[in-house]
Amino acid sequence: MLFETNSFCAFGLNLEVFLLVGKTSVLTMNIARVVTPIKLFGYRIAFLGVAYVIMQSCKHLWLEKLKLSLLKRLVGKLLEESKGDDGSRKNESSS
Repeated sequence: MLFETNSFCAFGLNLEVFLLVGKTSVLTMNIARVVTPIKLFGYRIAFLGVAYVIMQSCKHLWLEKLKLSLLKRLVGKLLEESKGDDGSRKNESSS
């Protein structure tokens, strides 16, 4: 069981390095090797800042979509009511 776990972790690490170097460059891997706890703390703060900005922009887009869907529903209900009013008026006038 221990051997399988270690081999799975090693495979995952090699896959991660392969994908990292494939998507970026070897320079990224070299920089990642010299990460200290202080730099890691700074990277976390920077990552949280970027995540916050992305979250706020997505929230803004989500709110815009919500407003549009609510407007569409409201317009649909108003159109249905106006059609219903027209129908009742036609029935009243024909009687």
